[in-house]
Amino acid sequence: IGSDSFLAAVRHLLELCTARNPGLRYFCDPVLGDNGRLYVPASLIPLYRTLIVPRAFAVTPNGFEAQHLTNLAPSSALRA
Repeated sequence: IGSDSFLAAVRHLLELCTARNPGLRYFCDPVLGDNGRLYVPASLIPLYRTLIVPRAFAVTPNGFEAQHLTNLAPSSALRA
């Protein structure tokens, strides 16, 4: 997902699916980057935080992605 419009379409699809099936459980693997490098534009990270991650039943980020999604430093994330 490399653009905000595509991410908005994903969010819209999630809304449609959960409206039809309120018990739907959405699992999110936010493939944002790894090893100190983003795979997506940095402008998408706030959209993941506000539009996609809150709708997920579970999120499975790697450490690098978790840092970006939470705005916590690595040592803070380990203590949280």
